[in-house]
Amino acid sequence: MFYVIQQNGTNNILGFLFLYLDDENPSEIRLGYLLSEQTWGQGFGSEIIAGLVAWAKNNKDISSIAGGVEADNIGSIRVLEKSGFKNSDEKLPGNMLLYQINVNV
Repeated sequence: MFYVIQQNGTNNILGFLFLYLDDENPSEIRLGYLLSEQTWGQGFGSEIIAGLVAWAKNNKDISSIAGGVEADNIGSIRVLEKSGFKNSDEKLPGNMLLYQINVNV
């Protein structure tokens, strides 16, 4: 699933949200997001991820959300951690870390 993130009351596109449901385990969502550089540091990422987590907690079919982030992307790591994501310590290629949150366990 691909979502355009638009600022309320405007035509301003802030970025994109990508959600992937694995056919083998549809209760686990993989996420990715991309925000316009002009929006960095304004709280939009935190608002988007917090909203996704709140939605997932109300959806009993979802058990967890996970997303990869580059180890040096401190801003995105903070966004995920503020919403309750933890580093899973799963080995990913390159300089990537996997952050995950269990929402309905």
